[in-house]
Amino acid sequence: MADLVLNQINKQYGDNQVLFDIDLRIPDGEFVVLVGPSGCGKSTLLRMIAGLEDISYGDLLIGGHRSNAVPPQRRNIAMVFQSYALFPHMTVRDNIAYGPKLRGEKPDEIAAKIERAAEILNLQPYLERYPRQLSGGQRQRVAMGRAVVREPSLFLFDEPLSNLDAQLRVQMRTEIKALHKKVGRTSIYVTHDQIEAMTLADRIVVMNGGHIEQIGTPLELYDRPETLFVASFIGSPSMNLLDATVASSDGRPMAVLDDAVSMPLPEGIGAGVGETIKVGIRPENVELADYGDGLPLVVDLIEQTGADTYVYGKIAGQAVVALFRWRLEAESGSTLYVKPQAGKEHCFDSTTGKRI
Repeated sequence: MADLVLNQINKQYGDNQVLFDIDLRIPDGEFVVLVGPSGCGKSTLLRMIAGLEDISYGDLLIGGHRSNAVPPQRRNIAMVFQSYALFPHMTVRDNIAYGPKLRGEKPDEIAAKIERAAEILNLQPYLERYPRQLSGGQRQRVAMGRAVVREPSLFLFDEPLSNLDAQLRVQMRTEIKALHKKVGRTSIYVTHDQIEAMTLADRIVVMNGGHIEQIGTPLELYDRPETLFVASFIGSPSMNLLDATVASSDGRPMAVLDDAVSMPLPEGIGAGVGETIKVGIRPENVELADYGDGLPLVVDLIEQTGADTYVYGKIAGQAVVALFRWRLEAESGSTLYVKPQAGKEHCFDSTTGKRI
């Protein structure tokens, strides 16, 4: 088991820099998810931790030891990839045993490791099957079994669920979380799916353009995003972000959306009268209001999902989504009056994108 420290990690390919001054400390046993859009640098960072990519500048410490120049096979790291990479001519048992056999481990030790991995991952009924006889989820469990028998200090997961269908993704998320609880190893998981990040992580690292935008627990990022990027990336549907100008009414700050539509802002907002800001409201934090006591939401489309109702429309010409936890009937072109729940507004500087 090991903690992990990334100190001012940078990555360049010639003149092209793709990672900038990455600082991250992961204590022993923590499950951390790197999340962000394609091209943000998350998989490159994972490969640098694994030793599959060189570090241009900075220090990588595994278990307190500088590991920049340590080859991958000596880092005691197990990696689970997007592709299962199983040997088609080998049974599940032989696929799992392949690594320990290469390392020259004793047959009885290998057998014990296989049984333990099979028990953890519910693979006992499939040990004598071949990969072609397994479902996608079962194949991914075999790939995870190969990682478990290595007994690594670090588990690294590079978008392992992206090839699975929606139902299997949900099932495998649960199994990966259960695996972490059973083995207790430090784990780093890369995904572009913020739902995976929210459900799996002890902490999430949100990346954008080679930089770390924010680090925190899932609920910290959800409840208090520090940048516009995090606000829009974390949450499904995304947070509504409305352009507004700060004004004052009887000494209270107001957000003016247009000449006819405005809404109160929290006291002590760090923006002065006349400044332009972005006001964020999560769809589930929108509630119905009485006529004249809220913002006019002109309905474009209603989606009924059974338990919930999604209302797509516009407020002051700006697109918004409202989520109601009941069945709501409304016609396209009609107007609903809505308001954010008290204390659930988020305000951001329009220029810097920082929370204010």
